[in-house]
Amino acid sequence: MLSRLSRTSRLPVRSVLGSRTLAPTFRSSPILAMRYYSSPDKELKQILKEEIDIVKQIPNELDNSFKDFLIDNKVEVTAVDGSSNVELTKHLANGEILKVFFDIDEVTDIPVDELANEEGEVKEVDFDESISNVDSLLCSIKVLVAKPTGEGLFLNLFLQSSESAFLVDFITHKPDASKFLEEARKGDFLDKVQYQGPRFSELDESIQIGFENYLESIGVNHELADFILSFSELKEENEYRQWLARCLDASISYAALILADAGLEITSDNLVSIAKAAKADVDSVWADVFAKALEGKDLKDLLFSLAAAAPASGSAPAAAAGGAAEEAVAEVEEEAPEESDDDMGFGLFD
Repeated sequence: MLSRLSRTSRLPVRSVLGSRTLAPTFRSSPILAMRYYSSPDKELKQILKEEIDIVKQIPNELDNSFKDFLIDNKVEVTAVDGSSNVELTKHLANGEILKVFFDIDEVTDIPVDELANEEGEVKEVDFDESISNVDSLLCSIKVLVAKPTGEGLFLNLFLQSSESAFLVDFITHKPDASKFLEEARKGDFLDKVQYQGPRFSELDESIQIGFENYLESIGVNHELADFILSFSELKEENEYRQWLARCLDASISYAALILADAGLEITSDNLVSIAKAAKADVDSVWADVFAKALEGKDLKDLLFSLAAAAPASGSAPAAAAGGAAEEAVAEVEEEAPEESDDDMGFGLFD
């Protein structure tokens, strides 16, 4: 049996996104199904636009309590757009470095609703009697504690969302923490040759309690579990919105490329101006979502990758615009106000 950390029963933290608690899905409507469009392409664009209108009405911000958690515990978050992997870093007072790795897809796939009864209360789960269901109720969390000596401890944990608790699977000693960290960032956490250590549940109870107290002291507790659950919801929703943005219309990508190449700010108004000059039909709502998704990003690298992935036919409007697009850039340059230092730099938690 797996050993459980943070035994205090807690409701799942799902309030960050309001009514959106699981992975987003398209809102199917009988009305949509009855509409007539001149082409499947226009039909798809209309559906995507309506979905964007809906998600824009739903708050997608990290709760202030979790922002305080990051500040108070000096936890750094490394999360790359387009990637489901997240890395947390915490420098401990004794010189150790705590690294926590998780996959937002795994975290948000935990079937929380199946654990609730008709009154919305979380049902108690007897893991001794329902061990066959453990895999569907837990997600994997990887933890590395790097010692000042260069060695480290790797812990394979499971996150139980219904109680915001960690379950210890096994603990492995790593003679070279830096080397292991390089492999971990590639997704290779398990060494098929190295002995992984005994199952944690098979250890003497005093050893289990000793490790649990140690993990609690370095911050591997219910507060960390709550943060992982909430941040995963936040990032998954953000990835979904950016995915919508990339699916709707390639012409916005080309408009953003023109603005980035000219060194101009990528705003909704500027995107619409460039697109119109290229005789492309771009909805202002969609341009606003796209501009928001590009805030604080390495624009040229991101946009070149998007343009490369776009269909070849999508380049026609931008290519045909020629001098018209250049005139639009000049017009935007004339209207653009000077930027102040306060306008620069946007973080994930601003």
